[in-house]
Amino acid sequence: MNARPGQVALALALAVIVCALAYPLVVDYRERALAAMIVERYRRIEGVMRARIDDASEFATCDGLRAEVDGSLLQLEGIALDVGFEPVAIGTRLGFRPVFVVCGSVGAPQSLNVARHALQRLTAISRVEVGAVVRDSAVSFGAPLSAPDRIACLAPPTAPPRRCDRTEPPSQPSAGG
Repeated sequence: MNARPGQVALALALAVIVCALAYPLVVDYRERALAAMIVERYRRIEGVMRARIDDASEFATCDGLRAEVDGSLLQLEGIALDVGFEPVAIGTRLGFRPVFVVCGSVGAPQSLNVARHALQRLTAISRVEVGAVVRDSAVSFGAPLSAPDRIACLAPPTAPPRRCDRTEPPSQPSAGG
């Protein structure tokens, strides 16, 4: 085959242009797919939490409730996923309810966009309450795992949810930072 150098250069240039045009589409697709995985994991964890809370009524400690979550559901490349707890006051009773925490930071490639897409998807199905943090350096939000008028556990967790830059789940339940 006698290909002229001009034809080879043209074919190579066309291949580079196609790759340059396709790359952003592939990245966007991957980010949206990871966000869909976050929503699916939220739903699975929410199902586990609601079932455990319905079965046990109230847990004595939030660490016990947190231990009910399969750690593999909290592992996702570059995104910090965790189960945290927020205070709940019902009349004179005080306790905590579980919250699915999602955080993406500048330190991990594409995690900001994945967290933004997850925030959009969970907001669209009315799962995100007030308090999402959306900045250039981090996106962090929580989605409740139980009803707002239901105390899930009485004693606070022994440690806060892990930091945004820690994407691996703790080896012990509710171990922070």
